[in-house]
Amino acid sequence: MGGNKTYRINSVALKLGVTPATLRFWEKAFGIKVKRDKRGRLYTEDDIVRFAEIKHLLYNEKYTIEGAKKLLRGHQKLVLSRYWLRGVIRELKEIKKLLS
Repeated sequence: MGGNKTYRINSVALKLGVTPATLRFWEKAFGIKVKRDKRGRLYTEDDIVRFAEIKHLLYNEKYTIEGAKKLLRGHQKLVLSRYWLRGVIRELKEIKKLLS
């Protein structure tokens, strides 16, 4: 994953194995703000990672919505660190490409 590529709701839903309605519900329930244009929602790769984490907590770990929200709030620094590290890794890969 890299860059500023965005994805439409149907492709994200298909990729995650959920319905578009589920993604819209999670946006509201977890307070996730997504970009929009004239044609609808635009999801970034970071949004997809966030939704994948939510899906894992709800479907695999069997958390309730409230339980998952508390866990994600409690681990916000860890999650932010993970996003930051992914960004650093992307930048390092781009630098490596330039140097090759």
